Amino acid sequence: QNYNKHISAITDVTVHGSRDAQVDFSWTLGFSIFGITSRNQLGPVPEGIMLRAVDGDMKGAAWRWQVVPESSATSIVAYHAFADPARTGAILEATVIREPYLEHGLVMGSNIVMMKAMRRVVETDPRR
Repeated sequence: QNYNKHISAITDVTVHGSRDAQVDFSWTLGFSIFGITSRNQLGPVPEGIMLRAVDGDMKGAAWRWQVVPESSATSIVAYHAFADPARTGAILEATVIREPYLEHGLVMGSNIVMMKAMRRVVETDPRR
């Protein structure tokens, strides 16, 4: 529910409910001329946490944080994601059709935004 506090492109987050450590929520990524909305599920998976877009513009996208203990006090976190920008609307679809390599750039750019936001969260956590 705090994604929009850490990632400025996320303009709205609505939590629909939670059950068995899984959260069902929607978010909107608001850009200057269009918005992307999806309904998501966030929950634990073996060795980490998975966020899946289950409906909406980003249906089929997935983000995963794998957490591997390094010692009793530290862990290594690996992050990976998959998304199909061409499915998110006419503007991105036309862009990717004209220049397919931009698809990789869009996915990489969004992953960098997510990693930087999560790093800020971890580094400013008062429990550290």
